[in-house]
Amino acid sequence: MSTKENLHAGHRARMINKLLSDADLLSDHELLEIMLFPFIPRKNTNDIAHRLLLTFGSISKVFSATVQELMSVEGIGKHTATGILVNSKIMHKVFNSSKKSDTPKSSFVNVNNELVELFNGCIKEQTFVLLLDKNYRQITRLNFDNNELFNVKIDPKNLAYAFAINKPTHVIIAHNHLSGKAEPSNLDDLATARINELCKLHGVNLADHVIVSGKNTFSYFSSGRLADIKQKCSFDNYIQYLNQGDNL
Repeated sequence: MSTKENLHAGHRARMINKLLSDADLLSDHELLEIMLFPFIPRKNTNDIAHRLLLTFGSISKVFSATVQELMSVEGIGKHTATGILVNSKIMHKVFNSSKKSDTPKSSFVNVNNELVELFNGCIKEQTFVLLLDKNYRQITRLNFDNNELFNVKIDPKNLAYAFAINKPTHVIIAHNHLSGKAEPSNLDDLATARINELCKLHGVNLADHVIVSGKNTFSYFSSGRLADIKQKCSFDNYIQYLNQGDNL
């Protein structure tokens, strides 16, 4: 390896160490320079990073540029421009995903449209469980589907495991009806009571159980039905249910 190649490799190693040590200290051009390492293995990416910033004005505009616009910058070929585009799309998806999960789901109104969209096009019954933090922000979303056309069941052991791993404060349960009617059945009431007891056992609040059928929705919380069920439920009933070995 020549002296020039040694200097080049040494510089890249120092930049990587700087990134791993404290990435917040890196400037915009240094971040771009490091991002370009895999795409341009044998050139000085520092100069190219500077040219990108001078051409587009800011790092955000670099990631908003098209492949053709990026290729107009000296040192950026199609391979590198495509790599920048992929990074841009990944960041966009991550941003939108985190933005959505930061939206509080403290009432049925907040989740109504999201749930209707979630079940849109479903040809069999499914159940979704939204695990929320203390501020009603979504931690994760679980999907239960036992490949049956009707009557999806939730294994309480799986739900309890999800509670233990994610440690939610609140839970919203949602399932769909294929009949076109969102009104709850006696079985829906029973499932809601059982889920509520499981939530209580793990110190989790059942915030709502929502039924979706097309664009029609029913909220146990908004209707006051959830409050009635919570008042009538007992721990002894839940223990009896567990001993039966049934699913929710």
